Amino acid sequence: MQSAADRWPRFFMKKLILIFFLFFGFQNSYAQLFELGGEVGFGKTTFDDYLYFSDLFRKYSDNQFNIGIIGSFNPNHSVLFFNTGLFYQRKEDNESSLNYFKIPLGLNIEPGKKFRVIFGGGFYLGCLFMTAGSVDPDLASSKNDFQIGSYADVGFKYHLVNSWNIFVIMQLDIDLTTLYKKTVPTHFGGNEYQNIRSFDYSINLGFNYLIPLRKEQNE
Repeated sequence: MQSAADRWPRFFMKKLILIFFLFFGFQNSYAQLFELGGEVGFGKTTFDDYLYFSDLFRKYSDNQFNIGIIGSFNPNHSVLFFNTGLFYQRKEDNESSLNYFKIPLGLNIEPGKKFRVIFGGGFYLGCLFMTAGSVDPDLASSKNDFQIGSYADVGFKYHLVNSWNIFVIMQLDIDLTTLYKKTVPTHFGGNEYQNIRSFDYSINLGFNYLIPLRKEQNE
């Protein structure tokens, strides 16, 4: 029987997926306030029991790559943008790779007009659907398929022409739940266990398109 700790990430995923589809359904009623686009990013990842920011920028950090679709809902043409999307992410861990689907749900503040500065953050749910290569035995035996995490980003957006925008952001992802338990031998002949999580940063490039207002026809 699964414990409550094992069940609640799956419950959270179901709710987040539902929110994802409802969010994209907003375009039917609020098309003039809905942006849809794509994003690709490259960066570094590290696996540890605690986040050390400097480790992400050292030579022994591993590569990570992500690509996906994004949607933003901007109520009343304000500086607030509610965001979600669906991403594929590949992380390297020594001689293995971890492949995820990720769904973010967050909020950006974007002051400006033609040129906007972006400050944002939120939460994400990651689904580890495949591992490949020489997988760590501890990872293979104790991995959790679902992780919940938080993210923060900063960057800028530039309005090109008509309804098209391009943007560049730097994003930091922090797993809040455990990816796997690492076995650490003690000096007394036994073992201790560390709750290993993943931490990532990436430079993301993307574009989005403001879906134009549909004109109502008079009957």
